[in-house]
Amino acid sequence: MVDISDLKVRKVTIGDSSEILRWRNNPETVQFSLSKKHVTQQEHEIWFRKKLDSFTNFMYVGTIDHLLVGVVNFSNTEDKLIFKLSINIAPETRSIGFGFKLLNLAEEELNHEIGSCTLSAIVLKHNFRSLSFFRKCNYELYTETEKIVEFRKNLG
Repeated sequence: MVDISDLKVRKVTIGDSSEILRWRNNPETVQFSLSKKHVTQQEHEIWFRKKLDSFTNFMYVGTIDHLLVGVVNFSNTEDKLIFKLSINIAPETRSIGFGFKLLNLAEEELNHEIGSCTLSAIVLKHNFRSLSFFRKCNYELYTETEKIVEFRKNLG
């Protein structure tokens, strides 16, 4: 039995790549992704290497012992103080409550590394679980269109 209180975060390493790709291509993840498509191994490897090599991208994985439970990615935008975030929980650990704690711990790490910034989460309007999740995590509605909702939160 896994205990949420044992959840820790660390920076993503190259060894996490295949699990993150597996989570990304999970049918539910694809259904609620902005692109709505599976990612090939080659596309993922290029994206993953680029993220790891970037000084403006921060990616954290949640772990309990050696079990990976999810990933949070913060990508710097053209506005250097705004980071677009994405979060993906491993399919086998969804609906347990890891998301809230994982995001909170990742935000703390990001704040420690870079200080004050604004986080932006873009969610498809029909993704009711994510809409509720970001509200629960104290993100505020920033913009809304026919298809997407953007939430923001200030850190620091």
